[in-house]
Parts: sequence; structure tokens; C-alpha cells
Amino acid sequence: MPRKSDSHRETEVKLVVKDVAAMVEKLRSAGLKPLGRALEQNSVFDTDDEDLRHRGRLLRLRTETPAPASFAPGGAKRMVLTAKSPAPERPKTKSEGPYKENIEREVMLRAPSRRGGRKRTLLDRGWPFALGCIGMRSKFRYEKYRTSFHARGVDVALDETPVGAFLELEGSPEAIDRVAGELGFTARDYIRATYYELYAAERRRKGRAVRHMLFSR
Repeated sequence: MPRKSDSHRETEVKLVVKDVAAMVEKLRSAGLKPLGRALEQNSVFDTDDEDLRHRGRLLRLRTETPAPASFAPGGAKRMVLTAKSPAPERPKTKSEGPYKENIEREVMLRAPSRRGGRKRTLLDRGWPFALGCIGMRSKFRYEKYRTSFHARGVDVALDETPVGAFLELEGSPEAIDRVAGELGFTARDYIRATYYELYAAERRRKGRAVRHMLFSR
């Protein structure tokens, strides 16, 4: 059976990284050690009418494969199903900043079984097939290499994507501000956009069709 996790409020921002090697050194100087690097292959699922997108919701299937580099060991090998929905608005405060907030729930999935000797289930044909049986289709695929770090109450991810590199900070607003400041950023640098939005904007700027955000092979 999948391993369930409780829903939680996700508060995060993205930051543009112009030089990956320099940022790795800056993270090390701040006392952050890499926990692991993985290739993430993501598929965003929705109905044919894109009901989830229109309601600000997301259903994502992610496969993570260890991808060690000179600056980080390989990360975990796993499959994760993630659901996100808009978070209720917080009371207005003076310290409010441009943070992106969602209610998120993640479920760790088991890989489809290939063993014989028992009756096959829908999941034995793969999670995309199982999701298709409930009317969900893969609408957008995107890839990135993610190196994970942890810094005193903040989850830090260095993401290398086909449209550039980014830092993603997740934690409380106060903790995000603290770590961002230690790395030389201010609230003016915060990005709320999703990777789809960043990719689509880049493609449109170049006059190209918006398809899938994948590395060239």
C-alpha cells in the first residue's frame, strides 16, 4: 500500500540562480550540506477539461532517480504522488511577503509489481494507467535535477531545469526571509510562479510553442 502523509500548509519561494557552482559554494559557506541529488521526472495530471487547473489545484506524479554530482551524493529512488490546493488566506500582517502558499499532501508509492504467481491489479500496469482509469490524463511533463539541503527549519532545494537554475525555499515566512538574507537575497527577489509558468513565459518570449519542459537528449 502507498505510504500516506498528512496534509500540511506549504509556504515557499523561488530565487533565480545565475551560477550553480557559485551558489553551491555559498550554500556550503552558510553551513548547508547537500543531502542528495536526484533527477525528477514529473507529470501533471488533469481531466480532459482541465478541471483541476481551473480550480487552482494540482495532481502530480513524480519519479526520482539518484543523480550524484561532484558536489552532492545521489538522492533517493522513489515515486511520489502529490496533491495541492489553494491555502486559506492568512490574516494580513505587517510581515506578510510575496510567498506562495498551498495545502499539500504527498503519498509515497510502491513501484508496479512484475512478479508472477498472482492476479494482476490495475497498478501492475503503472500509475499513469491507474490514474487514467479515473479520468486523469498527463497534461504537462517537466524535468529537473534537484539537490536537497536543510537549514534550521527551512528546506532548501537547488533546482537545475531546462530554463535555468533556481533555489526553492520552503518553511515559515520568517525562516525563509532569514535564509534568503544569509544567501544574499531580499524579498524583492522572491518568485511565486510555478515551473510551468516560468517555462511557458520563456517559450513565449522566444516565440516557441509551449509543450513539455524536458532536457534535450
